[in-house]
Parts: sequence; C-alpha cells; structure tokens
Amino acid sequence: HATGLVDEARLFIWSHSHRQLNVPWVAAQLGVSRRTLERAFADAGHDGVLDEINRCRLNRAERLLRETQLPIQNIVSLAGFGTAEQMRLNFQEKHQVSPAQYRKGFLGNRPVITATISNPTNSPAAG
Repeated sequence: HATGLVDEARLFIWSHSHRQLNVPWVAAQLGVSRRTLERAFADAGHDGVLDEINRCRLNRAERLLRETQLPIQNIVSLAGFGTAEQMRLNFQEKHQVSPAQYRKGFLGNRPVITATISNPTNSPAAG
C-alpha cells in the first residue's frame, strides 16, 4: 500500500509542479493525512515528501533556465518556489551556484550550429 501511495503522490507532485505545493495540501488532495503520507514515503525508502517537492521544483527551474530566456523571477513562480531566495538556496545546495550562474554556464557552453542542409533534388547526382 505504501508504494502505491508514494507513486500516486510523486505523480501528483510532478503533474502539479507549476503550483506552490506544500505537504499538507498534497496529502489532502490524495485523501490522506500528512503523517500517513510521510510514513508511506519512509516505509518505501524514499526521501520525504518535501524533498520530492523540492526536487521537482528544482528540476523544473533547471529546465526553464537552460531552455528559455525568461527572467529568473518568472521562473521562481513557474517552478513553484515561493521566493527567489528559496530557489537560490536550493541551487546553492545542489549546484554550488546561483540560478543566474547556472544559466550563464549553459549559455556559455551552447554549440554554434554551422552545418547547412543541402537539397538533394538540386545536387548534380540527383539529375
């Protein structure tokens, strides 16, 4: 039973990562108490519910920083962090850099695409 509840909770968290989730709200949406949800995560050998929420938020923020030019304040909201400071602390803990430094590292390492696409119908061999 614990594994099923954990799977359901993880799916819910990752499906709602754009919201500012908290453990009591996730538990309520799943129809269980916070304690029951926390116990299910522990019994299944997972980190806590809040750890899963933060992992999801961080994953979403990382992707948005790499793939968009959105202002960091917008990403804070879109990733479900309550404040820019909360997001910064999560980045410091995982990557030892700020969100802006994380983004800059990816922007500086993007390859320049120089390949051209030839049109085979116009090539000498096609005629």
